[in-house]
Amino acid sequence: MITIIIISLAIIGIHSAMQVGGILSPLRQLSEKYLPAKIAMPVSECIPCMASLWGTALYLLINYGGIAGQYITYICAISGVLYLICLTIINKHEL
Repeated sequence: MITIIIISLAIIGIHSAMQVGGILSPLRQLSEKYLPAKIAMPVSECIPCMASLWGTALYLLINYGGIAGQYITYICAISGVLYLICLTIINKHEL
């Protein structure tokens, strides 16, 4: 259950990093430009859809990526928590 929560938060963090000006925004721009809409959805467009692609990648990182894989996943999860805090407490809709 903890793994599901961590991966869910990490996906939110990845999605927030893909927003305009974010560190992963070039990945979103490339997916929008070169991928069909149905494929771009799990890459960057739709948070629930991102679970299929990013959830699998993060699960593999946690379980088979050693300490580096866990570190990457947890950093993304921390980013997701901070993003949610900003949306709810600070009430900023565009970070």
